[in-house]
Amino acid sequence: MIPDPANALRLARETLDIEAEAISGLKARLNNGFARAVDMMLAVKGRVVVMGMGKSGHIGRKIAATLASTGTPAMFVHPAEASHGDLGMIKSVDLVLAVSNSGESEELTSILPVLKRQGVPLIAITGGAASTLARHADVTIDSGVDREACPLNLAPTASTTAQLALGEQVQVRIDAGPDSLRTIAGTITWIAPSAEFTPTVAANLDASGGRSGVGSASTFHCDSIREVCGATRSLSTKWTAATRATAGRNRRRPNSARARTSRVSR
Repeated sequence: MIPDPANALRLARETLDIEAEAISGLKARLNNGFARAVDMMLAVKGRVVVMGMGKSGHIGRKIAATLASTGTPAMFVHPAEASHGDLGMIKSVDLVLAVSNSGESEELTSILPVLKRQGVPLIAITGGAASTLARHADVTIDSGVDREACPLNLAPTASTTAQLALGEQVQVRIDAGPDSLRTIAGTITWIAPSAEFTPTVAANLDASGGRSGVGSASTFHCDSIREVCGATRSLSTKWTAATRATAGRNRRRPNSARARTSRVSR
């Protein structure tokens, strides 16, 4: 049976409206708890450990990946696996960010007392303000929605959209500016990716700051994740431009000249 195109479009627009309303409704419920959650994540000496079951778990994995890629050490631990030994991955210097729409997922609530005994700070993103998860949490961020986009109001749709939006707002606030950006002090190491490391490529990387050659490193001191991203892009651009220029010149040389260059480079 071919669906009615007009009806399909109407349902799609209704779904988007429901999910947009879910996100818009979060703004009025943001409070000092959100700001406190951001401060806790900035102050953590270990990692942000994100946990969640089912669809909330999928959202949790995305939040953990975004945090890690923007400079906040983070990982995802499955609550069910935590009960079978993975809880040992979580240390008292870490912080747990638990995501659950109901706040009553048994696999998650069963390990909350253990986390509390270990002294691990707990932030909850949940739609259950009076749930077991919310009662155990040091800070609760309300992700409740009026209805799901599912016609039966069952499948997690608007609620997971709200969870993801809140999780990413935490990350955005952490990365909002110099006053709140997680600072990292370190270096970028660029390893020459090719044995055909010609003098032209070497000169370009030397100009960028650092040694050059196969297996050697160009290093840059970076004070923030923005500087890391900028330096990485700069190195990558210089490497690409240098190798293309060198390849173009080599194509115009006789074979014997290319061979001599290759031997000198090695």
